[in-house]
Parts: sequence; structure tokens; C-alpha cells
Amino acid sequence: MSAASLVLVFVFSSPGMRNFKVHQLSSESSASSIELHKFHHPETGFADEVTTFHRQNLATSIFEAARKILWTNAVGHFGLEEVHIRDLRRVKKPSSRSRRFKAGGSEYKWRIAPNSTDLLVVYLG
Repeated sequence: MSAASLVLVFVFSSPGMRNFKVHQLSSESSASSIELHKFHHPETGFADEVTTFHRQNLATSIFEAARKILWTNAVGHFGLEEVHIRDLRRVKKPSSRSRRFKAGGSEYKWRIAPNSTDLLVVYLG
């Protein structure tokens, strides 16, 4: 991992793929991480629910409401920017096992983690 890279690990703890936590790997050790986000989706069975996620304020260690995903509209919100789900899933080349997307003027790449359960997201700049 280069000094400028930001690696996020998505950890799924419930059977619902819309409930998970996001950790940032430490640049010093891949074994240590900081929990940054919590995603929550009510398990009601309805497709038109909203997934909310909270961001940890590192100064206060309190999780604050940060974003929401509206599944009926198939969009994600990154700050004020709205990104369609198809843009988050776009393949760069047919053989690619990762996906790239742009949000907030930055580019990110995500792929399935080596444990085949979690996701890794890398900030590309």
C-alpha cells in the first residue's frame, strides 16, 4: 500500500447486504483499523426503504448522520452529489474484478476482499 492510498474495508455482520461497517486500514499495520462508517437498513422486506449511514467524528468519537441511499431511485448521495447505482457498478474492462466510480470530484475503486465476504475500497484521488 502506498503512502498516499486510502484503503477501506467493508465488514458485513448480518445476512442483509445493506447492513455493514466500514473500517480504514492503518498505514502502519494492515492488522489495525479505525471504524469510520456504519450503514443501516431496516429489515422490513420492502424494496423502497432507505439505507442510512453514519460517519464517526474522530474528534468526539460520536457517529453522526452522513448520507442515505434511496433504493427506489437507485442513487447514492455523497455530500450534495447524487450518484446513480449503475455508475457505482460500472466495469472498466470485461475481465475486471473491480469497479471504479467518481464522486465528489474524486475517483474510487472497489473490489471483493481476499476473504470473499468483505469489500475493499481504495481512494485513487
